[in-house]
Amino acid sequence: MGVSLLFASVSVLAQSTDSQSDNSDKFLKRGYRGFVEAGICDEADELFNSKFGFGTCHGFQFNPSIFVGGGLTIHGLGYDMEDGGTDFYTLFTPYAQFRTDFAARRVSPFIEARLGGSFGDLTGVYLAAVPGIRINRFSLGAALEIHDYNIELEGLNETINLTTGVAIIFKAAFEFGGARN
Repeated sequence: MGVSLLFASVSVLAQSTDSQSDNSDKFLKRGYRGFVEAGICDEADELFNSKFGFGTCHGFQFNPSIFVGGGLTIHGLGYDMEDGGTDFYTLFTPYAQFRTDFAARRVSPFIEARLGGSFGDLTGVYLAAVPGIRINRFSLGAALEIHDYNIELEGLNETINLTTGVAIIFKAAFEFGGARN
């Protein structure tokens, strides 16, 4: 009797686990997927003492692991001037994004790569690597962002390469779209 009960319990658990894995394998279905995000950091790089950004990305989920899309982030950069004041720069950063979610489950580690350019108060190249974790429709990550800034100096008719800024930005995102079970 005890062996039969144990066998029945194991069979029920195995069927339950199989049906859960079937649902989780379809968690990120093929189709549209989008994100809205915000990020912040203090002591951004050798030039800027603070950085924040808001953005959105839209694209296509090819399978439970692969997402490809494009987005736009608006970055704000704070700079402490020698006279004690603070100056702010605004950058608009369109980019291409590749993202892979390592598990087709409600909780999954991910990594994404971004490549684009910036325009606005400063112009230049933008590159980012973002490892993180997705929990249902929320993602938390720490982005290693690299901006190669160019700036036009007033009174001079030339653009110089000012600096390459490297910063770790803490990001939170909410995703939408994409069919789910």
